[in-house]
Amino acid sequence: MTDIWNGMQQTGVWEDVTPEQLHNHIIPRNQPAILRGFASDWPIVGQSDEQLFNQLSKYNQQKSVATLSGGAEMQGRFFFDKDFRSFNFESKNMPLETVFQQLLDYRKQKNPPHLYAAPINVADVFPGLSSQIPVPHLEHIKNKAGSLWIGNRTKIAAHWDQQDNIAVVVHGKRRFTLLPPEQISNLYIGPLDATIAGRPISMVDFNNPDFQQHPKFRDAIKEAQMAVLAPGDALYIPSMWFHHVESLEDIGVLYNIWWRESSTAKTENPFHTLVRSLMSISHMPQPERQAWKALYDHFIFQEKSNLISHLPEESRGVLKHMTPQL
Repeated sequence: MTDIWNGMQQTGVWEDVTPEQLHNHIIPRNQPAILRGFASDWPIVGQSDEQLFNQLSKYNQQKSVATLSGGAEMQGRFFFDKDFRSFNFESKNMPLETVFQQLLDYRKQKNPPHLYAAPINVADVFPGLSSQIPVPHLEHIKNKAGSLWIGNRTKIAAHWDQQDNIAVVVHGKRRFTLLPPEQISNLYIGPLDATIAGRPISMVDFNNPDFQQHPKFRDAIKEAQMAVLAPGDALYIPSMWFHHVESLEDIGVLYNIWWRESSTAKTENPFHTLVRSLMSISHMPQPERQAWKALYDHFIFQEKSNLISHLPEESRGVLKHMTPQL
């Protein structure tokens, strides 16, 4: 079995990060960053398993939450079934107190089943908790959402998120493996329209890679970063960076905040544009694809400094600076 993490580059570490450092130095770098001790003073950090679940129960509105569960044979890897027509886990709603009790009971088993409750909308299921876990670094951002991820030893395949992300380890240890978006061609991405949680995933098993089937993954490893987080630590994950997430202890709890600072964050979804482009352009003859590539490069991916300067203001239409109204 290949240990891809042996000798892997370590993600940069920042101590006692202030809001100014986050927004003026860390985020502009567009690189992942470990924020050591980011939430070490949260009351739900540093508790025993039982104490943590008791605390969360005080805020719980007795709602059911979405869960993924599978047998010990899956070894924590939530993935497709062998035929790629279904998944190797079952999805169902479950009372949160039942989730807590099952996770506590699974600790007594040598090879327990795997259970994951996620994502749990904090504002909906745990009203009142947000005031106990403040993140002043993001107070000014309107388009943000906080979620809890609760499970045992789980492995979540490498995927990307459109939003920026701060992931805070509340309980247990987690290992993140991070790769820049440019490594997509070395990650063997699965179906775009049949996904585990809404995002396409890498088909590579990071814990046991098959280099005969996925030879280019060796090149991805060279560009990967590893971040191991203890309770109270956080990780900044820039938009569109791939991340593989593994919970390393019997019970793990993660709190994450997604956000977009774009003025059109609530109205845009570039993934839909990607799928529509696949359907309309990817099967064209090569000369036509090259022509459309030139148009995309000109209108979408190149600097727009000279794109509209030759047009009067009233004639610029959708070439104007994008707003929700436009």
